[in-house]
Amino acid sequence: MLRKKFTIFILFILFTILLSSCNGKIDLNNVKKLRIGFLADSFGLNEPTFSKKICESLTELNSSKKYRIIYKESDLNKDYYTNIKELSENCDIVLLGYLMNDEILMVSAEFPEKYFILIDGIASDDNNKPVYRDNLTSIIFNENEKAYLAGKAIGESLNKDENAGIICVGNKNDPNARFIIDSFKKGIEEYNKSIEIKYKFIENPNDSAVALNLFNELAAEKCKIVYLCNGGYINSIIDNLKGPPPYIICEEMSDLTDKKCVLGVIEKNYKIVLEKVLAEAEENKSKGGVKIFGIIDKAISFKLSEKKIIKNKFFISD
Repeated sequence: MLRKKFTIFILFILFTILLSSCNGKIDLNNVKKLRIGFLADSFGLNEPTFSKKICESLTELNSSKKYRIIYKESDLNKDYYTNIKELSENCDIVLLGYLMNDEILMVSAEFPEKYFILIDGIASDDNNKPVYRDNLTSIIFNENEKAYLAGKAIGESLNKDENAGIICVGNKNDPNARFIIDSFKKGIEEYNKSIEIKYKFIENPNDSAVALNLFNELAAEKCKIVYLCNGGYINSIIDNLKGPPPYIICEEMSDLTDKKCVLGVIEKNYKIVLEKVLAEAEENKSKGGVKIFGIIDKAISFKLSEKKIIKNKFFISD
């Protein structure tokens, strides 16, 4: 009889806890050790441009061992949903990359009491409209400021009356593309208003063949340095480059600073970004939505290739 009463009491306590957690977000302040899960895409945890940087950032942020971090990788794209769901069942906060847009929408709807963070992308529906949920935060880096830093580096490097180029994702009537172009131009003109700027637009950022043709056109137009805006085409151009010149500035896609043609890269500081977003989630201050990080946050910076020297105001290979 005593055992039966004790069992009923334990079940009542468990039911109360379960009920309280289902009525809204989990109270992260009452979690003894915050559980953070990170799922790498099919490129693996050691992929140098994204997954490895996220892992290193989380390790640094967890130097005091305040978090319990679970790392997981997907062998195949079709495993994303299953792996995200598994992490959601065992973690309070789940971190994912932009390749898992569709899956994060499904799983964040199934687990409204958990926090989800999409890195390097905006969670969007089938019509490319941003999706807003209290438990879903999208993190992106300011494209305009990245273009400004690239332009500034080019303005410092080129002599008067030399040409610079940019390949921008979008089209000439796209407001976002125009903002990027204007920021690029502003960075250049801070140092040199005599540089002629050549513009090319690409609608599909993953169309390597079109991108390579555009780059060759800029080379034919005597551009000494070309800024490649974010896109899947970047490595294809670098692999097929006949020069330099043209030299290249681009977002850090892989370990590019040892490439002869790459003058420098736009670096993203994931540690700073994750520290801010995780702190908001931990304090239950996160309202979801899109968070944009830039120069003022020290989230982006320009890194000159270590194997380049400056001579006559122009970057030249050793």
